[in-house]
Amino acid sequence: MLLIVILLATVASISASVVKEPECDCDMSREDIGKWLMRHADLNCDGSIDLEEISQLRKKNLWLIERWLSSKHPPEEIMEHCDVSKDGKISLVDFNASKDTCLNECSGRKDFVGYIINRANAYKYNAGNECN
Repeated sequence: MLLIVILLATVASISASVVKEPECDCDMSREDIGKWLMRHADLNCDGSIDLEEISQLRKKNLWLIERWLSSKHPPEEIMEHCDVSKDGKISLVDFNASKDTCLNECSGRKDFVGYIINRANAYKYNAGNECN
């Protein structure tokens, strides 16, 4: 009986020490980021984002030094992580299905909102404003 009590106490102390990842306090949910992308970055109004549209979004909203730093994550790498259907385009369906690989970390979503979305909104960047 004493052994069971010690075992339960040990398990309880280990469980209490496990640190859970805090909730992401990003300004936008991942779902809202996907909707924003489809609404603002779709240059040809085909309902998806391709390599050229990713390049344009970065070119128009990142400063030169940031574009240079972001070159370690080229558009092709973004496609690899976000284009689930592997058709060369990121649709909203692809984006929603790639939760484990595309903007899956809170820090990445915060950076995307801060460096791309907030600036694009401030610069009135709206590539696909004729799509709706």
